[in-house]
Amino acid sequence: MLYFLTFFVMKMNKLLKNFERFILLILLIFMGFMILLSTYELIVILIRDSIASVQKRDTFLVLNPSDLLDVFSFVLLIIIGFELFETVKQYLKSHILQAEIILIVALTAITRKVIILNYDPTEPLTIVGIALLVIFLATSYFLIKRVNKQDKQNSEVMN
Repeated sequence: MLYFLTFFVMKMNKLLKNFERFILLILLIFMGFMILLSTYELIVILIRDSIASVQKRDTFLVLNPSDLLDVFSFVLLIIIGFELFETVKQYLKSHILQAEIILIVALTAITRKVIILNYDPTEPLTIVGIALLVIFLATSYFLIKRVNKQDKQNSEVMN
């Protein structure tokens, strides 16, 4: 009976690992497609806005500051997609979520929010909250990098 139970648990673990791997691969494919689609959309927006801007004005200035903010926001959104893609890829390889990558994704997302935020209707407390979030995320990233650097130095000294 114990043998059967052990065998069943081992088979179930293998089945669950394969299921997890399958789902992660589907996520990677989906995220890759979304990154590709977003990049295409960004190119279309840039070309369309550039042509419209040149047709409206007789200048070579293509984008106004508002359009530039939209473009930067879109670029950061694509970068966030790449970082999430990298997070899933790393998890698929090592089955360990790396806090550094997650913090980079969070910092990039907050940076994007800060860039596109309309400050006129935003309450001051919201802005303070965003600032504190940036400070805490940056501090967390710094501390994790520092600990990892110290761990690496300690392991080199031991070897």
